[in-house]
Amino acid sequence: MMMVSSKTFSSLQFFTLLYLFTVTFASTDEATALLKWKATFKNQNNSLLASWMPSFNACTDWYGVICFNGRVNTLNITNSSVIGTLYAFPFSSLPFLENLDLSMNNFSGTIPPEIGNLTNLIFLNLYINQFSGTIPQQIGSLAKLQTLRIFYNHLNGSTPEEIGYLRSLTKLSLGRNFLTGSIPASLGNLSNLSFLLLYNNQLSGSIPREIGYLRSLTDLHLGNNSLNGSIPASLGNLSNLSYLYLYNNQLCGSIPASLGNLSNLSYLYLYNNQLSGSIAASLGNLSNLSFLLLYNNQLSGSIPEEIGYLRSLTKLSLGNNSLNGSIPASLGNLSNLSFLLLYNSQLSGSIPASLGNLSNLSFLILYNNRLSGSIPREIGYLRSLTKLSLGNNSLNGSIPASLGNLSNLSFLYLYNNQLSGSIPASLGNLSNLSFLLLYNNQLSGSIPASLRNLSNLSSLYLYNNQLSGSIPASLGNLKTNYTVSALEDQERNSEFFNDFWKAALMGYGSGICIGLSIIYFMISTGNMKWLARIIEELEHKINKRRRKKQRGEIQEQEAQNQEDIADVPQLKLQLQIHVCVSSKCNQAILQIKLLLSVQFPKEQFLHQWENIPYQVERFMTKINIKCLRCSMPSPEIYWIWSTTLEIRIENFR
Repeated sequence: MMMVSSKTFSSLQFFTLLYLFTVTFASTDEATALLKWKATFKNQNNSLLASWMPSFNACTDWYGVICFNGRVNTLNITNSSVIGTLYAFPFSSLPFLENLDLSMNNFSGTIPPEIGNLTNLIFLNLYINQFSGTIPQQIGSLAKLQTLRIFYNHLNGSTPEEIGYLRSLTKLSLGRNFLTGSIPASLGNLSNLSFLLLYNNQLSGSIPREIGYLRSLTDLHLGNNSLNGSIPASLGNLSNLSYLYLYNNQLCGSIPASLGNLSNLSYLYLYNNQLSGSIAASLGNLSNLSFLLLYNNQLSGSIPEEIGYLRSLTKLSLGNNSLNGSIPASLGNLSNLSFLLLYNSQLSGSIPASLGNLSNLSFLILYNNRLSGSIPREIGYLRSLTKLSLGNNSLNGSIPASLGNLSNLSFLYLYNNQLSGSIPASLGNLSNLSFLLLYNNQLSGSIPASLRNLSNLSSLYLYNNQLSGSIPASLGNLKTNYTVSALEDQERNSEFFNDFWKAALMGYGSGICIGLSIIYFMISTGNMKWLARIIEELEHKINKRRRKKQRGEIQEQEAQNQEDIADVPQLKLQLQIHVCVSSKCNQAILQIKLLLSVQFPKEQFLHQWENIPYQVERFMTKINIKCLRCSMPSPEIYWIWSTTLEIRIENFR
């Protein structure tokens, strides 16, 4: 048995006690320096930092302070509501500091160049503060730094080249600042970098091809800048990349085929650029891709069949390009797809029936194309669909009754097509429907009474069709307001007239406007007697409600209810019959317009009127018409006007 002398045992006791003492008590200089820094805070009595007292042990009692071998190793006061600066921070007094986290506070001022004295620093988190000024070049002296996160501040100036010296860096996040200039090519030296986040700045110039050297990169986020030039083909070397965000820039040229090599890519955001050329078929190799967003570019050519190989895809948005050709039937293989957005291009051909296989689809947006043929009945299989927009195409045939199976549908837009046949009664099953837009088609027959079941409907547009019969009185029982299309002469239909105000008015923005197609019907058929009754009834209702409001019988909330004609503050409901010959309207021929729209009190003027038929003049005198066309109070109101049909004066004689 080995014997330990009493002298040796005493030495062990001494060094053990000395070690425990040094581990427990921080350097007096470090503690004093931190207290001096705290004294500069505008809220020194911050409850979280109340433990920072000279009488307390800094290593064991101070909030956010961790020591190692008796020296401050970590200072973490994230989200502590501190209001202060770094001007008095003891950079020179904390030589052993490895972790500094001041994130999510209210620090302001500049980042001092003395930060380069923290040569042992590994983690530096200054994000979500109000730091301003430039990033000091001395930050390049922090050779051991692995994480540098200063996003969401007010930093400006350029990104220092010296950051490229930080060979140990794995995470660099400078997003949501006001950085300018180009991306330093020296960042290509950061071979260990996995996160490069420079989004939401004012960076310009091209993307350095050296970024393609960062083989460890998993997240590259350069969106929301002013970057130009082409996408470097070298980015195809980033075999570990999962997120590639280059959206909202001014990038041009084609999409590199080399991006098809990024087998781990999950998110590809290239939207809102100036990319041209065709969509690379090699993108079909991205088997892990979930989001492919290429909208708002200048892409041309057809949609590659290979896109249908992306079985992990959940969102595909290629809208607002110049794509042509047909929609590939292979897209029906994308069983996980929830968003299919191919709007505002030049796509032609029919809608593939295979899209009915997309059982998880929530949005199917194909408006503003050149699609033809009928609407596949298979679309009615998409039970998860909430928005179906096929407007502004050349679709024909009837509306499939199967659309009535789409129990989650909120928006059904089929306007501006060549659809014929009747409106399916099954649409009355769409209990969640808010918008039903079927205008500008060739629909015939009557309006189904089943539409009364659409209790959540807020807009019903049926004008410019060939509908006949009466407008169902049951529409007046719906809780919201509508615009419905003109039918035959309804003067004999007292049920229709009684419910006219609920059936024919719709809420639009902060005002109200009459369904313009109803008004057009009255003019084109010469049924001015019917119009006169509407005018008188309208004036009577407005005046009656005003009198009630003056007597305090109508509460403010009720006065804003869209279920009746409300006296909207600062707006005026008014019928306008325009026979405008003023050059300010830029009208080539003499025209008449009939409108009921929101009138803004400002910027009004009265036109010169001449050659007006007697009965129209009588209406004008009665209602005190003023022309708003030339002053155009808002784009929304102008859009309503643009749907108004125009006829010549001879029709009134």
